[in-house]
Amino acid sequence: MDELQMFSTNDLVYAAVVALLLSANWWLGRMLVGRAVRDMPGAGLNSGGSGAGARVGSLERLIVFLLIVAGEWGVIGFVIAAKSIARFKELEDKAFTDYYLAGTFTSILFAAASGLLAVWIRGILLPS
Repeated sequence: MDELQMFSTNDLVYAAVVALLLSANWWLGRMLVGRAVRDMPGAGLNSGGSGAGARVGSLERLIVFLLIVAGEWGVIGFVIAAKSIARFKELEDKAFTDYYLAGTFTSILFAAASGLLAVWIRGILLPS
């Protein structure tokens, strides 16, 4: 029981909030991004229909969320750059490029919003 006493109630509540926001980033973010790009011309070109792009997007949201919570804003640019380098050859197709950018920006916007919400809640629950 002594192990739990080193955490305050607010610490535990904040941990639950972060877990909830991570889950929302994974599931709700995937649904939101999917709806944002489903009718775009390049939608059928994504990873040959394997769903790999959606999984990469979910991981991207997770990484961006955690980086914002950690206060490492500058590293987000490297995440976007790495994703773009991996898709560089496919970006020659305009339809795919539009689809890719819309999905990436929607994904990052959602992750940033939930990350900022977590930071705001941390400021309320765990003031410095």
